[in-house]
Amino acid sequence: EVREKYGIPSTACVFGYCGRITRDKGMNELFKSFREVIKEREAYLMIIGAYDNPETIDQEVFEWAKKCPNVIFTGRQSQVSKYYSALDVFMSLSYREGFGLVVIEAAAIAVPGIVSDALGQRDTIVNGETGLLVKTKDIDSVIKAMTFCIENPEKIVEMGQKARLDVETKYD
Repeated sequence: EVREKYGIPSTACVFGYCGRITRDKGMNELFKSFREVIKEREAYLMIIGAYDNPETIDQEVFEWAKKCPNVIFTGRQSQVSKYYSALDVFMSLSYREGFGLVVIEAAAIAVPGIVSDALGQRDTIVNGETGLLVKTKDIDSVIKAMTFCIENPEKIVEMGQKARLDVETKYD
């Protein structure tokens, strides 16, 4: 339903983020990485959430993202799980986090994550099993992880299934 609403082809890989749209959540790295990835591959980026100090984001890349037809800003949503279900991979590139609850929420519906190795973030996935760990503030490692996801859709489904099982065993 969400993919249809935004005209996203069923075959396209959809990366997504949910949370405050601000620099410290890794928005610069997310937008810059995605810009490079879609130069050679078809993908979409869905941004779920509200702006919070958007002036902290690199304005050149932010303006690019707002104009790019493959980047979708949904605004705040009350039915977040419906939007998670439209994603193939959840992105959480925060510089610091108490605990990445949004990664767990996405994993609960079998969406694996690409997660920064920041404290609190890295504890939400098992690298290579339930998602992929990338270096904080490192665009090259994010590009590599996103490219892997696009080129290995069957592995992403497998990681998503393992992520769901991981959530079932660790959380109520």
